[in-house]
Amino acid sequence: MAENNLAYLMILEEEGTYMGGFMVTDLLGLPLEFKYTDPITPTALQQILYGKVLRQYLRDDILVRNLLREIKTVPSMIVVPEPEYLSGRDKAGRTPMVSLQKTTLPFLKTPGEIQRVKETEVVFQPFQDGGPLRLTFGAADPELQERALLIVKEVGRKRDLSEPLERVEKALRLLWQNHRKESAKE
Repeated sequence: MAENNLAYLMILEEEGTYMGGFMVTDLLGLPLEFKYTDPITPTALQQILYGKVLRQYLRDDILVRNLLREIKTVPSMIVVPEPEYLSGRDKAGRTPMVSLQKTTLPFLKTPGEIQRVKETEVVFQPFQDGGPLRLTFGAADPELQERALLIVKEVGRKRDLSEPLERVEKALRLLWQNHRKESAKE
């Protein structure tokens, strides 16, 4: 299989402010590229006008779209922490987008085993220690799902698939702290 560059996408939301990060890694998990947005705080008027759709609008139409536009390394698959991110899947085009979550489910019989749960959801037993992972696909398209599953199996043999999401979150939190310090100086 060709080189599988995985992208990890995360949005932080704290105190009504949003910040996004996007890291592309190689097969071993080494960072190839990292992009992030400046923190965005919607105004009171925007909060009123957008109402309940504000969070989704900021995540999908502002943060995710801008991050995908900025990235230069084309990923084979985009990994996100929660299924709610998958509403932005149309921005990813033909790149599979998968929500990856650790579970407390009992171990599957063999490492690398995949069990279908729903049309857009499977459970995968990693090759490393740990319980199964839940993968939710951004599209019901069988071709995209099959490509994603091949990547998950290949990459999953070499490393923990979910660990880079933790790195993106830590990086965003560090950037957030630095932004707060700079804002406090002004």
